[in-house]
Amino acid sequence: MTIRIPEQQHRAVSAVVSAEPHQREEILHALAKAEPTLLLVKLESQLAESTDVPRELIRSVLTVASSLMMTAERHGLSGAELAEQVVDAVVTQELGLTKDSSDAEMVRDFFTALLAADSVIRTTAKANELLVDHSNPLVGSRILTDLRPIFSDGDSLEPVAGVIVHTLKLSVFADGHDKSYYFALDEDDLRELRRTVDRAIEKETALRSRLSSAEFPCLEIAE
Repeated sequence: MTIRIPEQQHRAVSAVVSAEPHQREEILHALAKAEPTLLLVKLESQLAESTDVPRELIRSVLTVASSLMMTAERHGLSGAELAEQVVDAVVTQELGLTKDSSDAEMVRDFFTALLAADSVIRTTAKANELLVDHSNPLVGSRILTDLRPIFSDGDSLEPVAGVIVHTLKLSVFADGHDKSYYFALDEDDLRELRRTVDRAIEKETALRSRLSSAEFPCLEIAE
């Protein structure tokens, strides 16, 4: 198998390849101590706080690594095998290394360490993939509340009363597009919805407590 680095990744790969050796080492050292999260941006923040490496370079490293790890998963490649392929692709596509470059081995070793099976990036990337592996992941919600007046009969058309109605809007990502669904609710519906949500939160809290006592980490978005 021969991989080719897509054009949209050229800038990030070039940034990683051209980074100073001490910056790459600092990133690896920080990754060894970092905690996995559900989002790469959270991992990026951890690394930015614990190193002096520019945040843009950290972002490039995480972007490239997470993409390569998905490639490794799909094709059953080890980190070392994929690292070799990456360096060959960088040389072939002229992204910062030449065939006889003295930096090639260092870059190869960096990608091998970065793509290790127990890498925190691998855990975070897979967790993020599982998080959105649904047919309709929710991207937003809103409840619209309206007062609908009741008018008197006759020519005066005076408002004599009103009813309050609610519309639940759920926005999801489906078939490559954002879609919205609307549901009519009354006060009883809102209270039932709140009970349902509260119970789900209580169940998650109970599960997290049980997992914590078993020393089994459960990742969170908010930290």
